[in-house]
Amino acid sequence: MTKPITIFFAYARADQALRDELDKHLAFLRRSKLIKGWYDGDISAGEDWQQAIHQNLHTADIILLLVSPDFIASDYCYDVEMKKAMARHEAGEAVVIPVILRPCIWEDAPFGKLQALPQDAKPIIFWSHRDQGFHDVARSLRLVVRQLQDSRNAPPPPPVPTEQSVVDPPAPALSSPNLVQTGDNQAKIVIPHLNFELDLIRIPAGEFLMGSDPKKDSQAYGGEQPQHRLHLPDYFIGQYPVTNAQFAAFVTATGYKAASKWADSKYPMGGDNHPANYVSWDDTVAFCRWLSQEGGRTVRLPTEAEWEKAARGTDGRLYPWGNALPTEAMCNFDGKVGQTTPVGKYYPQGDSPYGCVDMSGNVWEWCSTLWQEKAYPFQVQEEWTEAYLKREGSRVLRGGSWDDSERLVRCAYRSRVTMYDRGYDVGVRVAVSPV
Repeated sequence: MTKPITIFFAYARADQALRDELDKHLAFLRRSKLIKGWYDGDISAGEDWQQAIHQNLHTADIILLLVSPDFIASDYCYDVEMKKAMARHEAGEAVVIPVILRPCIWEDAPFGKLQALPQDAKPIIFWSHRDQGFHDVARSLRLVVRQLQDSRNAPPPPPVPTEQSVVDPPAPALSSPNLVQTGDNQAKIVIPHLNFELDLIRIPAGEFLMGSDPKKDSQAYGGEQPQHRLHLPDYFIGQYPVTNAQFAAFVTATGYKAASKWADSKYPMGGDNHPANYVSWDDTVAFCRWLSQEGGRTVRLPTEAEWEKAARGTDGRLYPWGNALPTEAMCNFDGKVGQTTPVGKYYPQGDSPYGCVDMSGNVWEWCSTLWQEKAYPFQVQEEWTEAYLKREGSRVLRGGSWDDSERLVRCAYRSRVTMYDRGYDVGVRVAVSPV
């Protein structure tokens, strides 16, 4: 049985009541054996308190910094616990998450570069109903906990071949027998002996607006800025996310060892036409290589820029359908359904200007692009090469999922996890170059 993720609460004594309220909202994660929390109230009589704090701080998987004026003013919280926490975070040994309890100046602190909770780093005491703020924190923590659990269960990455400089053979001409042109801007990869089909949409060459303008989007994050014009050549992208049935065809045909969730011929979530999930970046690269061999064309992951253009078109809209906030009729988001939905459920009202489906919500989608904090203006480069794929670091996820808020399913929102993570809400959409 998988061990629970351990959480350390770093807080000021004046915030004890708020810490206890947050702990109540994490009760379900404890009851589900997903987490095991620790704070100084767990120190037994006669126990060396400094040693107990030191031990738990240095072994926790997640460290919550419960930020307030008292936390910032406390020499022990700020100079001891916070600094040790950040050292572990920078070393990749733990995940540090600031939770803003009460308003204070914290943005210039060492943890100020980290994404804070709750949403928009709005202090808990400013929420009209505190339970809503704590609920937002708990939902976000649930996502991090599940990602850590999946990362623990992931097998070691397969060795990367070094003798080739390019991942796949050069792409054949468009007349490849297994790539069928079905319209002016549509094509289909067909593998007859597997009864496999994958629909593609052509995204024409030209400029588009990439990133966010905070004057036009109040929910924009700094990592999405500055908004800028970027020219891309034409390319094809999957009309839908890769489905369970399509990924299962790959697993069955190759014997590929996917996540344990794919064992015993069962899908992790949903039916044939639901998007595949619990797939790592390495899994999706392997899927693309297989599809390249079977389909007679180089199939790859889209770059971050290609994904965004396909999602929003050229006019800088916030969502695939325009600037209106998402509703239950537009996409699967905010935990309203509670799991993935069949691809195409929100057709056509939720489609992008090019006709791409489920670009907001349902599952996050892997991109080939390495994560960079200061990525914009985006620099176009060849990413589907052995040298680029061998580079270490987190990879970009786009689109948000069925469990994410309206802010995270915007076209410009950028997220990332390590290449080996297999999330319950992470899937894939493929791309194909036209020549």
